[in-house]
Amino acid sequence: MSKIVVELDAYVLPDDHAIFKISPGKTYRFYQEVRRTNVVFLDIRGLDNLAGDPVNWADDDVLKTIADDRWEREVISRERGNEPKGSEGVTKTDKTRLGFLKALLGEAKKGDLVVVPADGYTKDVLIGELLDEPWHTVSVDAEDGEEGTFTYVGRRVRWRAAQPKRLFSSQLIDALHVQTAMFQLGRSLSEEIYRLAYRNFVHKNNYVSEFYTSKVHFTSEDSAVLSAWLNGFEVLRNRIESNNSGSLPGSFAQMGLAKMPDNAAADLRAPRKIGLP
Repeated sequence: MSKIVVELDAYVLPDDHAIFKISPGKTYRFYQEVRRTNVVFLDIRGLDNLAGDPVNWADDDVLKTIADDRWEREVISRERGNEPKGSEGVTKTDKTRLGFLKALLGEAKKGDLVVVPADGYTKDVLIGELLDEPWHTVSVDAEDGEEGTFTYVGRRVRWRAAQPKRLFSSQLIDALHVQTAMFQLGRSLSEEIYRLAYRNFVHKNNYVSEFYTSKVHFTSEDSAVLSAWLNGFEVLRNRIESNNSGSLPGSFAQMGLAKMPDNAAADLRAPRKIGLP
C-alpha cells in the first residue's frame, strides 16, 4: 500500500504584510533589467552620488538630486525639439517622487511583496519578495535606450511567481495599468497575489491551501479520503473556536463524515495556473 504524504507548508503572514505595485520605468523600459538583476528600483538617476548610508540621506539633498535629474532630461528633450513640460528647481512632482523613493527604500518591509507589470497582456507580471530590511539598498547599472547606462538604487527581491497579465482578474489588471510609480495594492486584490506567490498561506484569519497529487490515477476513493480529511479538521476547528469541543464525535473518521453548515465550512476553490520565472 502506497504511503500518503501531506505537506503543510503554509506561509503565516503578519497582519501588516503589504503588497506594492512598482513600475519598471516609463514604457516599461527597465522590465528586463529588473527581472535579470533581481532588484526593483525607480527611474531616478544620481542617487549613487549621494554620500553616506541611504538611511542618513537628508530629504533636501535627495529632492535636489531628483529635481536636477528631471531638469537635465527636460533640457535634452527641448534640444530635440519637444515642447517644454517643466521648469528648473524643485516642483510638486519632484516631492511626490521623493515620497515614492522613501516608500521603496525605507518603508517597505523585508518579506513584503512587489508586483512588477510588463508591457502588453502576454508577458509575465513579476511577483517578488523583498529580501532585506528597509534601507538595505543595492546599486545596479541599467541601460536607458540611446541615453546610455546609468546607476540606480533599489532593493533586492526573490521572484516567487510570474504570470501573463491577461490571466489576472480585470480588477488587478486595472490596478497594474495605473501610471503611479509605486503604490500599495488594496486588500481586495491581495488574495490573488498571495495564491500565486505562496499557494498556501494564512493572513488575517484567511486560510488558503491548495492540494496536489503525484498519482497517475487519482480515484474517487482518493477524493473521498481527501474530502474526509479536510472536513474532519474543519469540524475540529469549528468546535474548538465555538468552545464546543466536548461534542466532537468519538473518532476522526466520524468527524470526516460530520455535517457542517455552508456558512461555517471552508471555501474550496480550484487554483489558478501558476508560472515561475
